[in-house]
Amino acid sequence: MGIQNKHGLSRNIPADVKREVRSRCKFGCVMCRSGFYQYEHIDPYVSVSTHNPDRICCLCAACHDRVTRGQLSKAAVEAAYKKIWASAPDAVAAPRGPLDFHTSNAHLVIGGLRYSPLIKPLLRYHGSDLFRVEPGENGLPGTISAVFFDDSGQPVFQLSENEWIGEPRNWDIEVTGPRLRVRNPKGRVVLSLRLEPPGTVVIECLDMRCNDAHILISEKSYAIGRYIENAEIAWAYAELTVTRAVPEAVGIEFAMPAELQERARRLEGVGQSLRTPDGNFIIGSPLGLVCLPLGISIGYGSSFWSHGCAIAILPISKARRLVQSDPIGLAAAFKSGSSSNGRGR
Repeated sequence: MGIQNKHGLSRNIPADVKREVRSRCKFGCVMCRSGFYQYEHIDPYVSVSTHNPDRICCLCAACHDRVTRGQLSKAAVEAAYKKIWASAPDAVAAPRGPLDFHTSNAHLVIGGLRYSPLIKPLLRYHGSDLFRVEPGENGLPGTISAVFFDDSGQPVFQLSENEWIGEPRNWDIEVTGPRLRVRNPKGRVVLSLRLEPPGTVVIECLDMRCNDAHILISEKSYAIGRYIENAEIAWAYAELTVTRAVPEAVGIEFAMPAELQERARRLEGVGQSLRTPDGNFIIGSPLGLVCLPLGISIGYGSSFWSHGCAIAILPISKARRLVQSDPIGLAAAFKSGSSSNGRGR
């Protein structure tokens, strides 16, 4: 049952109370607006009999320590909480948070693929970066930028270099310890990432639609799709072992097939490349793996081994379940669907 106070109250704050507190605090420390925070009982924990969101707020570790040392009063914390709680979202400073991945040897782990050095744009849609990670330089903290979409694929709000822009009404943003997690209004996690200092960013979950594109990533697998007729989704999938990536590399990119075909022509003769027998995939270095029918590129600017690639039509519910919890089943689904197997470097 964990640690309890004299009233038998556990230190574990219920998830619904945490969500309410985060929303009232506008997703940041009420004192300094850090996006990395803890939950602070305004009344001493030893004396409270319930986890009341009216009396709990978000404080970053530094501000929490100031309270513990007596350098910051509970009254000041309470006043700051009430002010932010009562304010409109656009009247409160956006939360920011330090991201400790300063090393030049930083890694980005995407769906079980480990890229080094850090790929800055993880996700690009027709020239626009939808998810980007910038390592810190010259002692500055790193930053994360992302655009978030509703279920119809329309943009709702964004994270721009650690600053939340827009009003994520009915969304839930949780930034605790080394983890950033965002849930949509239906409660589904659309982004979860974990920082492993000093140099690794792990994408635990990314479930995002942008217009006619959808990307699903878990810590161990992924699938990248385009919506076709009758809301069906054609997914591209590849088993890769990444050996190297240059700073200009792009993790996953959606583009026009003709644009990717022209890129392949331009890079012909640079490194090694091949096409699958049906012509659906072009595999090469530094071209990456290109799925021409869907206009999808994986690992542009990377060197890798490909152990197979395929296209399959799967409903979003099945693809989501396989990516999140059954990587072996995901690979089997592609092998049994409409697929193209190819091996190359």
